[in-house]
Amino acid sequence: RLLGRFMMQIKIYDSNIKCCKDLMHPCHIDTIRKSIDAVAGLNDTTGVYEHPTNARTLSTEFKKILEVVQSECDKKEDDRLMKSTKSLCRLYNLEVTPYINRVCKLSENKYRRKRKVTSLPENEEIEQYLHYLLNKISLHCTNLERKYLFDDWHKLSKYLLVALVVFNRKRPGETQRLEVEDFYQKESVSQKDMEVLSEEEKLQAHKYVRVAFRGKLGNSTALLIDKFEILPGIE
Repeated sequence: RLLGRFMMQIKIYDSNIKCCKDLMHPCHIDTIRKSIDAVAGLNDTTGVYEHPTNARTLSTEFKKILEVVQSECDKKEDDRLMKSTKSLCRLYNLEVTPYINRVCKLSENKYRRKRKVTSLPENEEIEQYLHYLLNKISLHCTNLERKYLFDDWHKLSKYLLVALVVFNRKRPGETQRLEVEDFYQKESVSQKDMEVLSEEEKLQAHKYVRVAFRGKLGNSTALLIDKFEILPGIE
């Protein structure tokens, strides 16, 4: 799609160019550079790209096109096209590549300075928030034991999900892949493994169960679930 936008821009600057083959001549080097600038959103006033990633990607893809054309020239023994393509390639690497790298770096530095500094929560703040969630979970569990109300069930579900995300430091997009079948396969530390642990480690190991599931890109990941404060709410 990006190459399509690039070729459309090429044709705006030079209507005689109908395809990539027509572009394979060093006389078109300025047209190529200007087209990359246009697709990347070059600001003529500030001299920076609005989308520097587009410029880097197009530069890389255009080099691949040059390689493909040269390969086809070898197959078809098209010496004339090979000569002009090699000249264009040499000129592109000499003039356009350094130019794009320089403008991209300038653009990225400028946007980095503009970007707001995100203040990450301290560990104490995370612990306080988790404590708040656990209190809410306990409250709604107690309410449901007395009488079932949809509002309590709905709020309990939300607090449980958030607590799992916060405690395990997971992204919501990852935990949403957890399935009921995964939960049924939850594991605890085996008795054999318990024997080699210290007393303090045994207490910690006894406190949690582990649920393995498929995360993003099919990678295996897992959640630790507190047996006493979170697991009862889930069950």
